[in-house]
Amino acid sequence: MILVPCGFGACTKTLDRAQVDAELRAAFEQRYSVTLASLDCPPRVEVKEGSRFACRLRTDGGVLGEAVVSQRDDAGKLDVGFKGLVDIRALEQEVRVVAARDGLADGPVTVTCGVPLREAKAGAHFACGAETDKGSKRRLEVTIKDTDGNWGWSLVDPAPIAPRPPADAAARMADEAKAMRSAGEEAAAKPPRSPTAPVDPAVAKAAIDAEQPVPGGPEPAGITDDFTKRVCAAASLAEARDLMARLDKQILEATKHNPYAFAVEGVGDRMRAARAKMAACMRGLE
Repeated sequence: MILVPCGFGACTKTLDRAQVDAELRAAFEQRYSVTLASLDCPPRVEVKEGSRFACRLRTDGGVLGEAVVSQRDDAGKLDVGFKGLVDIRALEQEVRVVAARDGLADGPVTVTCGVPLREAKAGAHFACGAETDKGSKRRLEVTIKDTDGNWGWSLVDPAPIAPRPPADAAARMADEAKAMRSAGEEAAAKPPRSPTAPVDPAVAKAAIDAEQPVPGGPEPAGITDDFTKRVCAAASLAEARDLMARLDKQILEATKHNPYAFAVEGVGDRMRAARAKMAACMRGLE
């Protein structure tokens, strides 16, 4: 992994940039099961034991991070680490293990956060769907603590819906019809909502606590259903992989718009089924 350019009698050992790129990409994919769209490293790095350098990276899904590289020796051997990323699969695994160990749920927990990686932005919040093997629905609320990708989380029970007071069926139907007409007139009078306008997290959380649809914003399960059809119709494995990368990017945008998108009941089941179907279709292209 060493190049030795010489001029006027002096020679300087530098790392082979192409081999460095290949090693970093392989290490990243092995750790996160995610491919890189770009990798920006210094063009010339002198070989020197113990020296370090950093490379900026972007995943196919649009997540930004950093690779930190240390030279293990003077022969070009490298130690590679990654910064600025939240490993969502590791988070999901931690929740499963801790919930089982500490009895936080009535059975093994399946967590769905939608994307394999997020950028580590200190103070950022997001939510994931969680469900036990007995069908109990929970919500995983996550806070990113720092730019190193450390997190804190809690499993939350959705607030129960207040029971409807007894009423005459005919009167209740009339009231509901009136409310629907009023809501329709109000919606017609308002300008259309921008598809990129962020959802107020407090509004989203209140809607989910009441087991009601979150107002506005892209719907991750619908996006995934659409991409499932396109991936399974792909003519080549490269095309299918490109579609999967575009899906991850759109899902990430959807959760930026509404951090509670994956806490909506039923979204996790649809996402897992769709991902399994896409994986089967891609195996058929190999």
